[in-house]
Amino acid sequence: MSADSGRQLWQKGTDMENLSVPAVSAAYKRVYFANRFGRLLALDSRTGAEVWRTPALDDTGDKATDIPPSLLLVGDALVATAGDTAFSRNPNGRPAS
Repeated sequence: MSADSGRQLWQKGTDMENLSVPAVSAAYKRVYFANRFGRLLALDSRTGAEVWRTPALDDTGDKATDIPPSLLLVGDALVATAGDTAFSRNPNGRPAS
C-alpha cells in the first residue's frame, strides 16, 4: 500500500506457507518475510518482485508448528525465529557474520 494514497501498489503470491509479519527496509527497498521452517524471502518493495530467498533451516526444533515465525529488522540485520531457533541474516541475503 502506498503510504501517501493508501492504494495498492502490487500483490504477490508466494509458495511459502505460514509467513511472518513483514519487516520493511527503506534503505534496501525490500520487504522481508520468514516462515516457520526458517526460510527468508525478500521482495522488492516497489514492484513485489522476488529478490532472493533462503533455503529452510536444517532443524527448527520441536516447536516449529506451534510458534508462529517472527522477523525484525534490527540495524543492519534481519533477526528471525522459527520454532525454537533464532537466526540472523544481512538484508542483502548473505549470512550475518
